[in-house]
Amino acid sequence: MSIRDKLDAAASVATVCVAVLVSVVLIKIYLPPSLRAGLRDRPVAASQSAQPPAEVAVGGNLGERVAGVDWKKNGRTLVLAISTQCHFCKDSAPFYRKLQGQVGKGIRTVAVLPQPVTEAKAYLSGEGIHVDEVKQVSMHQIGVRGTPTIFLVDHGGVIKKVWVGKLQPEEEQQLLADLRKG
Repeated sequence: MSIRDKLDAAASVATVCVAVLVSVVLIKIYLPPSLRAGLRDRPVAASQSAQPPAEVAVGGNLGERVAGVDWKKNGRTLVLAISTQCHFCKDSAPFYRKLQGQVGKGIRTVAVLPQPVTEAKAYLSGEGIHVDEVKQVSMHQIGVRGTPTIFLVDHGGVIKKVWVGKLQPEEEQQLLADLRKG
């Protein structure tokens, strides 16, 4: 076997190794952990994995997804689904501070974050955002696909309004108007 043949063989082996390595990296990056675990634990039928919860929308029941909130006692509740890691949430902090003064006594505020409650409270305090209650909740489990998301929820935990993302000034005004309508 000549040197050229040996180099060709080595190049072919290296190409296969790189392809395998790239495949593994792509699987780790783009395949959700639940499916990765399914591939590891079950040799077949990865398509039978559990379906993620449906995205929450107007008419959906947030009360079934966020435990420990007394929706009946609260009456109307404004739920802030945010994260300490979300720059849009940080950019929205001035509006959340403004909300505090405009919400009034008839609406309670609950912040739900994926981080532990102590970390969430420290973040909210650092941003000057005061809420009535803070809960640690997986955004995926409650059907929130992006933060920030704001929900107006009634006494039964039913979602009446939803606002997603960093709101533009006219959207902020509309949210405040919707809160005043009662």
